[in-house]
Amino acid sequence: MGATVMATLAWQEIYKGTLAETRTLVGSDLFEPRTSCFVSVGDQETGWVLNVIFEELNPLTRLPLKGGKRLSGVVTPSSPYLLLTIPFGAMGEYQVTLSPTFPEGKLSLGQVDAALRSEPVISTMDKDGKQIVVVNPATEGSKTRFVGAGGKPSDGSRTTIAHRFAGPETYEVDLQWPFPIEVNDVEAHWKPESAWDVEDTFHARFVFPATPVVPNGGGTGNCNVTNGVITPANGDGAYDVDLAAAVPVPSSTGFYSVDEKTGAVSVSSQPGSAPYLLVAAEVDSADDSTLIDMIDLGNPMGVFEVSPYKTEYVHPAWIIRVTVDKVTAGAGTFGGWIMGFKL
Repeated sequence: MGATVMATLAWQEIYKGTLAETRTLVGSDLFEPRTSCFVSVGDQETGWVLNVIFEELNPLTRLPLKGGKRLSGVVTPSSPYLLLTIPFGAMGEYQVTLSPTFPEGKLSLGQVDAALRSEPVISTMDKDGKQIVVVNPATEGSKTRFVGAGGKPSDGSRTTIAHRFAGPETYEVDLQWPFPIEVNDVEAHWKPESAWDVEDTFHARFVFPATPVVPNGGGTGNCNVTNGVITPANGDGAYDVDLAAAVPVPSSTGFYSVDEKTGAVSVSSQPGSAPYLLVAAEVDSADDSTLIDMIDLGNPMGVFEVSPYKTEYVHPAWIIRVTVDKVTAGAGTFGGWIMGFKL
């Protein structure tokens, strides 16, 4: 059929194109006092019929609601417009099914190809004319990754969050990955309910291993070390540091920069105000190093889950140290996972 079909739901366009097969389209109406479906056809040819079904959906299954509101009608060359209205102020989600019936010989191969290539037009504006915005905290080009363990799958050096408790115990596990990630979502879960109470807690914090340095007896090194802090030198330092093995520590008074997509460390052009320090000793109490602090495990649901609209950068040299302090009696299990974006 060479006709151009337009379908709107609650006065928002949800389809416009040449229809050569049945199309089912879903839309929602949360504000209009009357929920309506309007279908029109242009460039009419004779002999065809467009069947229209407008029905309410179950919000959970996204299938037609049993006993729900349902209207139907047809659009023909002699009656190219159809308005179906549910006048009950019923707000929710609705489905529009457009099913064309064609006379023999009326549809050319070119029209079929054009129809199959056409796509629904999704409006990017709401009913008030405001731009619809979806928050995406991930860096462009990153890939979603769910992890319940740290280490390298290739060599089996993995540490898992999961642990079985026979009774009171402090369990600690270090998580580290061979690539930079941005942490977005964290979940912890524990069971049975009777084995845990508000005195039991879990924590997670960053730990920054020491950056190795080597003494340079000739005084031609690329760095100096003062009270454990490594500062760049211009070929006249007492130590050498391999920046490929460096562990950057976040700071507002640093001397080094990091390419967050690769993790590469370099000397900053703004010494003293750069975003990272290098330290020749392990640091596990740096400013803002705590990710999760003293969350109690007394929730009867047995779960802690959070998904903020931002991400936390994790360098491949950093360690996330998870600690579970079980002080109450009873055997139980604790586990969890992290959702992040691999850069």
